Amino acid sequence: SKTETAERINQINLAISEGHEIGSHAAGHFAGADWSLPEWGHEFDMFNTLLFRDPALNLSEKDIIGFRAPELSVNDNMYALLHERGFRYDASGVAKGDKWPVKDKRGIWRYPLGTIFLGAYRRPTLAMDYNIWMYQKENIQQNWTQNLEDVVTGYTEYFEKNYTGDRAPVIIGHHFSTWNDNVYWEAMKTFARGVCGRPQVRCVNFRELTNYLDEYG
Repeated sequence: SKTETAERINQINLAISEGHEIGSHAAGHFAGADWSLPEWGHEFDMFNTLLFRDPALNLSEKDIIGFRAPELSVNDNMYALLHERGFRYDASGVAKGDKWPVKDKRGIWRYPLGTIFLGAYRRPTLAMDYNIWMYQKENIQQNWTQNLEDVVTGYTEYFEKNYTGDRAPVIIGHHFSTWNDNVYWEAMKTFARGVCGRPQVRCVNFRELTNYLDEYG
């Protein structure tokens, strides 16, 4: 409805005013690994049409410099389109946690989500709340507090390995969701409070990381 649309625009504007970055996750949540260049182009056009048609939004197309593909489903046509449209980074990759981002042949920074190890069995899991939830919801022996502790421990170990090692960025993905009774938001907040104030640590958005890597990387 118009009321709901106005509230969503208000929330986006509020996020921008607080210093958050707005990136693209495409218009629909489709796996595009088999898409042609025109098909990717149509998807990005739809995103722009939906997002920028209301003048009340304090955002323009040039402000969108980063992308994460739905389902992390990518192909070379997608990267060609990102380059064509002036994107500076893509955050659709997956890698070991201590892997530094690389700039590809088109000048686009590739940011990989890390891997964490969960619980007593050290289950390797993508550092994204959805993937953690899919594993934890099947483990009926765990309770909410144990789930929280396992995620905070996994995130913290990921951080410590990089902090005491090669200082690769720690990249974790979270949705706007309350899966598992909001345990993943609480885990993220607990983790952030524990590490963001430590010496030589900067908790930043992808735009800030991209600017840093362009200057020093």
